[in-house]
Amino acid sequence: MRGLRWSRLAFGAAVAGGCALLGLGFWWATQGQLPPAPSQTPGPVQLQAEGARVVVRHRGQKQVELRAERARVSPDFRRAQLEGVRRAQVLRDGRPYLWVRAERVVFDRVTQNFEATGDVEVTSSGGDWLRASYMVYRNDRAVLAFPRGVEFQLGGHRARARTLRLFVLDQTVEMEGDVDVVLDLRSLPTPGRNP
Repeated sequence: MRGLRWSRLAFGAAVAGGCALLGLGFWWATQGQLPPAPSQTPGPVQLQAEGARVVVRHRGQKQVELRAERARVSPDFRRAQLEGVRRAQVLRDGRPYLWVRAERVVFDRVTQNFEATGDVEVTSSGGDWLRASYMVYRNDRAVLAFPRGVEFQLGGHRARARTLRLFVLDQTVEMEGDVDVVLDLRSLPTPGRNP
């Protein structure tokens, strides 16, 4: 009985040892076959379009339609950068009233702020125009600003200023720094005359 007991123990030990050796051999064999760890994690996906057409709507009504050579959207979809904006049409009551051109426009979807750079030009159907190198709109304050200089013509009157701010809600303008205004007196009412 005693010999049988030892032979069972020896057999169990042999099986356990064999399994351990098999497991160790399998582990050792697979160590050389594991795929190498990536040396660099890929960056976030960025959306980009060539020859883009962008339409901005508010409550279903089209407000802006523009065409750009390139459009990029940030990975978090918050910002859109448009390059080579040859023509942007701004609509009021469904009809175009301003056209804008710029080398680059960056729009923040969350704040509704935007900035335009590089030979910014705004024209109207009435022949009015505005030219600047940089324009920024802050939606929370409803202020359109030209902090790097601006030149414009409005109703036959021309002006230049180092800084111009248009307060959109009350339609007032502030100009600062080397302001130069040329008025067309023919379009102004004559003092002392009742219309």
